[in-house]
Amino acid sequence: MNNNSDDEFYDSNDDINNIVPDTSKSEDEDLLDEDLLDEDLLDEDLLDEDLQEDEIVNENEDKTFDVNSPEYKEYLKEILGKPEYTIHNISSFILDDKKVKKFIENIKDYGENLQIDETHCKNLADSLLSKVNPVIHEEFTIIEYTKYKTDDFKSLCELFDGHHRKRAFLDIFKQKSKFNSVIRICLIRSDYPESRQTNMLFRELNTRKPFEVDFTLSDISKLIMTRLNDEFNNSITDFVFIKDKSDSKVYRPSIQKHIINNAILSRLDELKKRYNINKNHLNINLIIKNFIAYNNDISTNKKKIRDDDKTIKETMINKASRNKCFIGLVNLSILVKKCIGEEFN
Repeated sequence: MNNNSDDEFYDSNDDINNIVPDTSKSEDEDLLDEDLLDEDLLDEDLLDEDLQEDEIVNENEDKTFDVNSPEYKEYLKEILGKPEYTIHNISSFILDDKKVKKFIENIKDYGENLQIDETHCKNLADSLLSKVNPVIHEEFTIIEYTKYKTDDFKSLCELFDGHHRKRAFLDIFKQKSKFNSVIRICLIRSDYPESRQTNMLFRELNTRKPFEVDFTLSDISKLIMTRLNDEFNNSITDFVFIKDKSDSKVYRPSIQKHIINNAILSRLDELKKRYNINKNHLNINLIIKNFIAYNNDISTNKKKIRDDDKTIKETMINKASRNKCFIGLVNLSILVKKCIGEEFN
């Protein structure tokens, strides 16, 4: 992908200064979120039919965690073990064999990551599979938020750099569940997920790629997601449409941030490659209006939503109805295609 100036892809009517640059991806890069967000963890035989999943998940919503919480410390110990060394705000870890798999399958993806290059993932997986004693010398980088409080302790640290390597490992584990390897991990401490310090760190780390990256696509995706949450969040019911949480904390009709971010990035990249679209062709206000119109359209036919996707439960429909937000229940790739650059379809 060719690099572009940072002002590309922005609608001239939008305030670029409101954008918080950030970024990258996904375990199973199928842009449908039903597998990641399925509520099968709930024992529905024990539940009242009208009880909502979010009510169960939020039983302890008043409890918040930080880096000093025992639950977080135990989680970090489980996926990383003890550091080889710690200097200032940086710790280094070396994992092998089963520990690698534990880390890869549990570390949270950064919700605003750059677009995944599928070819690069495949090349990495092929290279690892061809080695007798595979070692990845490039470090995985995770960020730990020292001043952040959240109801999801797994969100206190997340993968900042190494998403392609993570995807490669996940693909390998599907073929060889006991695949043995060695990786290095660098843990860097920052303050908050969307602080200036964190955003600058992300850009710094992601300019060292073996392929060109386009931060402009990430910026426009960030703006769209922010505007969608402004439109569909419901402060009365505490509903958040796009959540930057670990898998176990996101239930439809909410959508996990890294999943919808991937969908938006893929659509923007498609428009750019196929039609040479730049900022002058996209109107952010119009894009948001398209999402609202599509949401209103599908809200009138709830039966069709369940007919199209058998994993949709009545509790999800009820929650969507209460919050007037149905777009988290539909095929995500179709959703973004209809709402972003629809005139080019």
